[in-house]
Amino acid sequence: MKGTQQLHYVEAHVPVFFIEEEGQWVAVCPALDVSSYGDTMEEAKNAFEEALEIFIEETVDRGTLEKELLRMGWTLSAKEYRPPPMAKKMWQGKEQENRIVRMPTVSTNQGSKHSHNMGELSSIHGQPETPRMPCS
Repeated sequence: MKGTQQLHYVEAHVPVFFIEEEGQWVAVCPALDVSSYGDTMEEAKNAFEEALEIFIEETVDRGTLEKELLRMGWTLSAKEYRPPPMAKKMWQGKEQENRIVRMPTVSTNQGSKHSHNMGELSSIHGQPETPRMPCS
């Protein structure tokens, strides 16, 4: 008999850096290996939000989110997801905003390992976004 699934969210705080290069703004999150760009900083932020949403949705749909986070050096537990330490010198002097990413874990009442379902994102500006259902 299958156990009942309970959805729990884990929040991770990650920095997003903004760099202007040759008239383009680049948004980079080294902790998640996600980046995007735009003609303005605002366009780069919006494009980054979309890229991050796609990253989480795709890895969740494939069941590889935990594997990818571990590959990038994250520390994972049922209560906390911690990004890897960064080389601070590399990003010194770059414009930075902190970002909260909420990732769900699903556990059963039979004590199985947690796995991911769908990510809920909060924007760079700190306003929560409505989670979107994955496309089939």
